[in-house]
Amino acid sequence: MYGQPPPTQAAASSSRHDVALSISPLPESSSTTAVPPPSQPPPPLSANIRNSSREDFLKFGLPLYKAALEGNWASAGQILHQSPDWIRKPIAKGGERVLHIAAAAKRTHFVKELVKLMSRDDLTLSNDAKNTALCLAATSGVVEIAKVMVDKNDALPIIRGSRDMTPLQMAVLLGRRDMVWYLITVTDDDQLTDVDRIAILTSSINTNLFDVANHLLIKHPELALLRNGKEETALHTLARKPVRSGSYHEQSIWKTLVGLGGKLAQGKVPQQPLELQLVQRIWDEVIKQEEKKISFLIGSPWRLLFIAAKCGALAPSHRLNCVSGAALQMQRELLWFKAVEKVVSSEYAEAENNNHKTPRALFTEKHEGLRIKGEEWMKQTAQSCSVVTTLIATVVFAAAFTLPGGNDSKGAPMFVHRPLFIVFSICNALSLSSSSASLLMFLSILTSRYAEHDFVKSLPLKLMLGLTGMFISIVTMMAAFTATFFITFRQGLYWIPIPIALFAAVPVALFAFQQYPLLLDIYQSTYRSWSLFQPTKPKLFPSYPT
Repeated sequence: MYGQPPPTQAAASSSRHDVALSISPLPESSSTTAVPPPSQPPPPLSANIRNSSREDFLKFGLPLYKAALEGNWASAGQILHQSPDWIRKPIAKGGERVLHIAAAAKRTHFVKELVKLMSRDDLTLSNDAKNTALCLAATSGVVEIAKVMVDKNDALPIIRGSRDMTPLQMAVLLGRRDMVWYLITVTDDDQLTDVDRIAILTSSINTNLFDVANHLLIKHPELALLRNGKEETALHTLARKPVRSGSYHEQSIWKTLVGLGGKLAQGKVPQQPLELQLVQRIWDEVIKQEEKKISFLIGSPWRLLFIAAKCGALAPSHRLNCVSGAALQMQRELLWFKAVEKVVSSEYAEAENNNHKTPRALFTEKHEGLRIKGEEWMKQTAQSCSVVTTLIATVVFAAAFTLPGGNDSKGAPMFVHRPLFIVFSICNALSLSSSSASLLMFLSILTSRYAEHDFVKSLPLKLMLGLTGMFISIVTMMAAFTATFFITFRQGLYWIPIPIALFAAVPVALFAFQQYPLLLDIYQSTYRSWSLFQPTKPKLFPSYPT
């Protein structure tokens, strides 16, 4: 593993072929003594097998292979009693011995009996890929098999196999948790380099072995800042993984990584505040994660590490675009700032940088362009909607004095006692009042000061109320229009107003289809976003084996 860490989860499928071998027996027609004809290529035999004849292989090797694969110790015991040397000879194409095959096939009893007949040196024999039988046992995940071998030869865990990996690294790569914990206890840690350890750490994160990763970080805190062969830290690897709700071990490794990173960074660069040191190292990756994960961090003792990143710097465009409209983007940025402002100590909240600017001043400066865009977006939206609400208010106001059926000689409506007339009157009044209220909301938006704090709740709330009022006015206006048609054609001509009622529903559906996404975005951004940035209570985590 020196100089090259094991592949990450993205390359796990190709690596599994290296460490979890597909073992197949030697061809029965193979002969080490016969020279193949010039027209045929040599058989794919291991070089170590050529000291056996075809007859010996068919008599001992092939039956031994089948016995190991099936776990038939009675048959294998007889063979090894007749010819003990076959316990060390390759019996498969890849140069695997009988112990390799039994370990890969997870034949626990077979391995136990076989190891009794083997010497310490016999257990160190490797196949053509340089894997010992313990390497294959590590990939199989059967701890009892590995334990039998290690009890016989405690040097096996440090013997490297394919791609210069130790059995521990192979088990981590395939996510064999129980095997990993066992091998950690029997592998001489002094024989591992930092290159090995950071590779094991990043691989354990990739395979969701967060408890293992946390154990490694506690034992070797310096790993928090080391980089693997891809020039990535463990935090880079962790930041790319999706959030798994309720994953205590994953939250624990977040806390450990950030905490250790802060302490180490503070020791290496003491002339800068702790927050500023870590932001430059880790924020580019952490910002890609869901706010739910960041919410947990804000609620933990490590929350101060994320203050500087949001107290001034404008978020990347791909993060801003998660909400629609510049005004809502500005709102999201302000929510971030307020969330970290609540947990930061007063000395950092009022501290000045090298340009003598506080976090609040820096935030205002960096977000001025976004604030202007938000103001323009909000004004354009309010102005367009106010035109519609004004038109609706004008129409329904006129309809209030042009009643269907007219008035009698005393000025009373002709159909005042008819149910449809009552429906018309109520819908017309609701339409007028809701359109007027909506118009007032849009006018309030147009005359707003557009200060920073207005984007948090005041402006989004006004826009949401204005759009809701406009939708109600459209629905009630079309309902009053439809009721008028039913009153007019009440004398057996209902076939005329029925299609009219259906057509009247078209503008209502169009408005809902076009404006509902915006209304939903405003609601979620204004009310549901607060919960994303509220501190959550850290949970206790179980201790890990040492």
